[in-house]
Amino acid sequence: MKKILSFILFTALFAGIMSSCSDIAQIEQRVDELENRVTALENQVKSLNSNIESLQALASGGIISNIKEEDGVYTITLGDGRTITLTQGSVGVANAPVVSIDKDGYWMVDYGTGAEYILVGGQKVKAVGSDGVTPMFGVDANGYWTVSYDGGKTFSQVKGTDGNPVKAIPEGGAQDKWFNDVKVENGKLIVVTKDGKTYSLPVVADFICSISNAEEVVVFNAGETKNFTVTMKGVASAMVTAPQGWTASLSETTLSVTAPGASTKAVSADSKTDVCILAISATGFSSISKVKVQLSDVPVVVNPAATVVFESADVNALIFKVSVIDITEWKYIIQASSEAAPAAEKIAAEGKAGTGSTVTAEGLAPDTEYTIYVLPINGDTLGEVVSASGKTLPEPEPEFPGLYGKYMKGEDIAIGGLTINKTTHPDAHYITAESENKEIGTAGVYFIDPAVTDATISAGILNTIVTSNTEARVTVSRAGQLTVKATENEDYFYMYNVKYVTGMTAASGNMMGANGDAEKTFVFETISFENCEFELPKDYNFMYSQYNIASFSMIDCDVKLHANSAEKNILSTNTNNETEYALTFKNNIFYCTDGDLTGFQIFKNNNAIISSAEITKNTFAKVYAKAANGYFAAKHIATANVVSNLFYLPDYAALVKDKYTGILYPTDKNAAGFTIKSNLACYANSVPSQRLKCNYYANDGSGELYNKNENPFATEDFTNGIFTQVETYKSFGAQR
Repeated sequence: MKKILSFILFTALFAGIMSSCSDIAQIEQRVDELENRVTALENQVKSLNSNIESLQALASGGIISNIKEEDGVYTITLGDGRTITLTQGSVGVANAPVVSIDKDGYWMVDYGTGAEYILVGGQKVKAVGSDGVTPMFGVDANGYWTVSYDGGKTFSQVKGTDGNPVKAIPEGGAQDKWFNDVKVENGKLIVVTKDGKTYSLPVVADFICSISNAEEVVVFNAGETKNFTVTMKGVASAMVTAPQGWTASLSETTLSVTAPGASTKAVSADSKTDVCILAISATGFSSISKVKVQLSDVPVVVNPAATVVFESADVNALIFKVSVIDITEWKYIIQASSEAAPAAEKIAAEGKAGTGSTVTAEGLAPDTEYTIYVLPINGDTLGEVVSASGKTLPEPEPEFPGLYGKYMKGEDIAIGGLTINKTTHPDAHYITAESENKEIGTAGVYFIDPAVTDATISAGILNTIVTSNTEARVTVSRAGQLTVKATENEDYFYMYNVKYVTGMTAASGNMMGANGDAEKTFVFETISFENCEFELPKDYNFMYSQYNIASFSMIDCDVKLHANSAEKNILSTNTNNETEYALTFKNNIFYCTDGDLTGFQIFKNNNAIISSAEITKNTFAKVYAKAANGYFAAKHIATANVVSNLFYLPDYAALVKDKYTGILYPTDKNAAGFTIKSNLACYANSVPSQRLKCNYYANDGSGELYNKNENPFATEDFTNGIFTQVETYKSFGAQR
């Protein structure tokens, strides 16, 4: 442009010199005038092209981030960071065309003879949209307007409607304004063109999303990644779009763009398009920033390659990390490592298409090694197969709750003084609500979930431990008598945290029985009940045994009894020889739910020897020992520890008929080896003269038994067996 206008100046100057060489001053004046006119014309051409660009931006929509105005020149920063200039001043020397855009987005121009469409090859030229073109005006050496539609690469003369070139330097007056009006009003820039069209864009201060170094088309090699600096202010959210085959990602300050991977064919040079960032402000305005991208048309050497590594394992799954380069696709096969490796052709034909950078193989067998075979592919070119192996984890031991969970982990469990673990008792059973068989029928340990309400026990069992899986009592039932068997192995039977329910309906009998061989030589090692709940049917004993029991214990149990028509007991044995029994009764509650039970005994066998008796902190509520007898009756009691028991006997005088009874009743009248202290007997009205004694055959002794004529309970519930001692007697009886 400078050369063209300089040629105009030279031509005018040469003409001046040829016409009059004598008047140097006049020539200098004319030169100055021409220089000024050329400079003015240059400025007007620059303003025209700048205004055309600005008009195109206004017509395309968007927002304005900032406006500065000085001497009629508006410097406008758009939301995408581009800066445009709008000049509203005197046109001066130029006979500038009036450029506008019609309602359909096509360029129009008026050279002073009326508006007409700008035509290229007979076709109208788009001003807005992805295929919009920005015309660029210039002035040729002869002073005529020229126009370019390819960014200034080539120019052609502008022709008027008469087919003649259009003069850039007017012979008459020049336009004085580019636009009818330019103003900023109500947060908008408003521009009214010469043909009366109005354009406006909102002005949103401090909202911008601009991409640096993105003014021109950016050429990429296949698979190449380039990063662009992004400046964002006032952006509440942003979204990135890319042409098909391209990938783009946006961080706070960087736009990363990756071209499609290499192809076996050269990429067409006309594959350029836009990677766009749609930015949205907190107030809902939006702006689109673009970078034009294009694939290089230089052919690329194809060398598809891949790497794969084992990353992590689960019981039924493996994860592999895959990296690929120079590929159009990749496939893989996963199979047991023991199988033969597949060929590349097999993977290409039968393999699964890979996506992303990881492969997760699921549904695999536990504790098994698998190998993944990865094949990189580019068109018809198969790369080298790569592989990696990984082994799934073993199946974990199932997790179980409660006591059974501890048992399965190999921990020790103490039940009734017995240590239970996988080594000592490898035959444990776990019964849940879902268990198909809920019968306790063979020897072994039975852990029962408290949710189970229909567990049953068979008629005859030995070496059996029945326990709740938690501290909550579990219900176990049997319709008839439960028989515990003994063999030559000195067997045992334990119940722990059990509520035992019986459906016995006979007139009388025993809720449980114990038997062995006909000669009665077998001995039970242990029969134990701990934290259990029992209700004896009316006129029933708890347990009757014709066989020896080395150790019998009842601890933390609740025993509901009924008013009987005959004497009843907890353990009655019928061994005629001097069999020894070790008895333990601690922290139990024995109570009659429907009146008073007389003739009640805990242990009864006048031929037996109690080798030791631990009788501590038991509560006896309205259950009375047999008159002129005792709660523990045996031929001989070797040692006994009788401490802090509570007896509530409100009708003692009437029911026992003024007879003495004893906690202990040794028929040999032995009193040695006893520790008896701090027991309490409470009567309704007055302490009877013949009353409960610690040892039926001996005087009470100081501190052995306290006799009171009052109710020891603050709360008493004979239906449900709930008893709470008054504060004074908190230390006596069962502790609940």
